[in-house]
Amino acid sequence: MSEHSKAEKKAWKAFSEMIRARDEENGYFTCPTCGRILTIDQADAGHYISRSRKAVMFDEMNVHAQCRNCNRFKAGNHFLYRKWLIEKFGIEDVEELESHAQMRAWFKTADLLFMAQEYEERLKAIQRYKNES
Repeated sequence: MSEHSKAEKKAWKAFSEMIRARDEENGYFTCPTCGRILTIDQADAGHYISRSRKAVMFDEMNVHAQCRNCNRFKAGNHFLYRKWLIEKFGIEDVEELESHAQMRAWFKTADLLFMAQEYEERLKAIQRYKNES
């Protein structure tokens, strides 16, 4: 595995852990697409727009705790995900996200390593905040 691939994997791991921590409430999360309430250990960090679209791979509006059934076996349940995003953020923001996804993006290895560190720090901050609440 190349250094770049390792860095992207590290950044994604940190980002996905941060997303799940952000969306967790008292050990649970609500799937944005099917509405089921499940324990956080049953969550994926599910993308509305595929992470193959690098421009939005790490976009926090594009990724939420999602049940594994919707994320893995229903291709993210795209139609319902979009509907939920519109209700949460508004059509203008969703259309802007969709437009941004069309852009080409490439992260340098150093950028990915920096991002991994930033997401790890944000994860710790979220955990501290939730422990204090």
